Amino acid sequence: MPNDNLFQLMEARRAVKDFDDNHVMPESDLKQILTAAHFTPTAFNIQNYRFVVIQDKDFRHSQEFVDACWNQESKVAASSALIILCADKDAWKTPNRYWTTVNEDVQNTMAGMIDSYYNGKDRVQLDECHRSCGMAGMGIMLAAQALDYATCPMDGFDYDAVGKLINLPESHVISFMIAVGKKTAEPFPRPTMLSQDEIVVREKF
Repeated sequence: MPNDNLFQLMEARRAVKDFDDNHVMPESDLKQILTAAHFTPTAFNIQNYRFVVIQDKDFRHSQEFVDACWNQESKVAASSALIILCADKDAWKTPNRYWTTVNEDVQNTMAGMIDSYYNGKDRVQLDECHRSCGMAGMGIMLAAQALDYATCPMDGFDYDAVGKLINLPESHVISFMIAVGKKTAEPFPRPTMLSQDEIVVREKF
């Protein structure tokens, strides 16, 4: 029998704007959410995503951080955890550590394929960062929903300023962030959903 729970979670997930500033997320819940993110796929298994988890309330309520997040304090500061999804553009440079469970021939084959795909291709490296973070982000939101948390994916902030505040390494990029916590208000009514006839293309445009 099919499990309908996943479809229910996907339909129930909404972007929430207001969170309970007093709620403290148990570490066990956070670990489950991050484990779900870690199981999302990455090309060649390079696991280039990096999840910066910020729970320090003093830092998140600081004027400098709130300003960098365009004054969205009800989300970035009041949520139980703010997860900034980053990725390392240079993750492809150490290929063998992603394939330690296979024999040396397979390791060498994968290393060659990884080098051929990424070496000297800055746009491919950057695109891979955002692909990995996008898939991981959906994993985070669905896992949070399953644990009765609300979420809000965010890309409206000053990327450079936030990067400085979290000491973002030079080889890394920020893709987006997700606020996770207990909602204090219902989201807006669901906006217009386009017809599937418009968004689904079968075979060719």
